[in-house]
Amino acid sequence: MTKLIYGIFIVALIGTSVLAAPTIGGPTGLLEMPTAERLQYQEYNLGIDYLGDARSINNDRDKSAHYYKLNIGTYDNIEMGVVGGAYPEEGVFLNMKYHVFSEQKQYPVDVAVGLENLTANEGSSLYMVASKPFQASFTGHVGFRALFEDSVSSALMMGGEYFLNDAVSIIADMIGDDGLYRVNTGARWFAMENLIFQASILDGIGESSNPRFMVGASISKFL
Repeated sequence: MTKLIYGIFIVALIGTSVLAAPTIGGPTGLLEMPTAERLQYQEYNLGIDYLGDARSINNDRDKSAHYYKLNIGTYDNIEMGVVGGAYPEEGVFLNMKYHVFSEQKQYPVDVAVGLENLTANEGSSLYMVASKPFQASFTGHVGFRALFEDSVSSALMMGGEYFLNDAVSIIADMIGDDGLYRVNTGARWFAMENLIFQASILDGIGESSNPRFMVGASISKFL
């Protein structure tokens, strides 16, 4: 009976917007990778992250920074949001995600397309992602991203989230940038019904890795 109740809880958790925590860049997703999960109509989430260095470096771009983000679910399966903070220095960026479709079955495939950093002078991106729960406690994600800077570059994105129990999940994603891939790992603690705490190591694997730690929290509610 305990296993049955646990299974029902996890399926319900995956099927709702409780998992729709913001990425460091703003849209709902994993660590850096947006996913096809989205906020429901009139649902919003508010998050803040602190990004620090795991080792001493001199590059101003890689110094400690904080990020804040706000997303809201609107009509026609559209999620709109903003992200800002100490870095980048251009100001507040706009994000948009459109949920294309969801299969009508127990473990559906969800597909979404989106735009990140719409108001940035450089670093805007267009992405398409697909998300699918493979069992009651694990959801996988895959997608592609086109990054618009001096030239257009594209990269594969992959990631997943695994629930150890009804309060803790392990998350990981891989995303490309300038021909290099970053692998990020972390954990989420669902402290209360609407409150999530998160800790992670960004870009912690690979020959050209620049490991950084991130801690943050987000809250999700309906208007």
